Amino acid sequence: MASLHATSVEEWSARLSDADPGRRAKAEEALLAGGEAALPICGALARDPALSVRLSAARIMRKLAERAKVTSSDWLSVEQALLSAPETEVRAAACGLAASSSADPLPRLFEGLADADRAVSMVALVGLARSGLTFDPSPLIERLPEAHGRDPLFPLLWAALKQASPPADPQNIEKFLESPEPVAAVGAARALGQWRATGSAGALAVQAFSERLDSVRHEALAALARLGDAGLNEVIQRARSPEGAVREQAAQALGGFPDSVGHLMALLESDPYPRVRQAASRSLQRLAGLEQDARYDFLYDGPAAEQTAVVERWKSFWKERTPR
Repeated sequence: MASLHATSVEEWSARLSDADPGRRAKAEEALLAGGEAALPICGALARDPALSVRLSAARIMRKLAERAKVTSSDWLSVEQALLSAPETEVRAAACGLAASSSADPLPRLFEGLADADRAVSMVALVGLARSGLTFDPSPLIERLPEAHGRDPLFPLLWAALKQASPPADPQNIEKFLESPEPVAAVGAARALGQWRATGSAGALAVQAFSERLDSVRHEALAALARLGDAGLNEVIQRARSPEGAVREQAAQALGGFPDSVGHLMALLESDPYPRVRQAASRSLQRLAGLEQDARYDFLYDGPAAEQTAVVERWKSFWKERTPR
């Protein structure tokens, strides 16, 4: 765009630092309308002595990145200039821009994660969580011990860990299952499930069948369901507990495992605790897609004749679906 480059960098700087907000906005709009052609100008403005001008340059480039991938050869030098700026606001903006526009944002985001200012680290973590890319979780795991529940960095670390590849030693995360901080216990369970960490099935089951907050128990159960046979075996062990309340929880949990029909039918037919039988029935309904069909709903306090009828309906239902 000839008209864009007809104006000197100095003049753009003056417009972006004008006392009139309307004029500053018009200058940003003009550069934004220039598209990729505005990048060399923004690159120069990213090194401007005035903080407000550098922030404007970062804001313009972020908007350009949101509209389309920035592929110009000018991009890398502009990005590095922003990431090395002395002001927190500019470095944070650069991290946000790298996350949305770079072909390979991970090096820039990890540079932001290591920034001395936590505000920049927070932007980098959001970028990692949203990147859709897998990465080594070690830098994030190293940051976990220094954070705590009230630290805004803490939930962001756990959100980003979901995106990471499995660590060499999942026990570095497993230990957080016992944290008194719910966000840590939930984050650890979610990450272990995401990584299919079968070796952590036992630790997850301890939390799933504990008296922890519902959020922790539910996330641990969801993780067990992602571990396949390793998770199923842990739940089956609880289904054999002498405690009726534990068996009831196990019956509920078995609804997350497609291969648990035989175990659920055994509980439905013969468990001495009616609430366990009801939980088994409802898990079967979930597996069969019959949640809304009252004919298959075993009620713990229902008439004995109807309870027997429900059990027989389930037997017939699965018999018809068993390969001959």
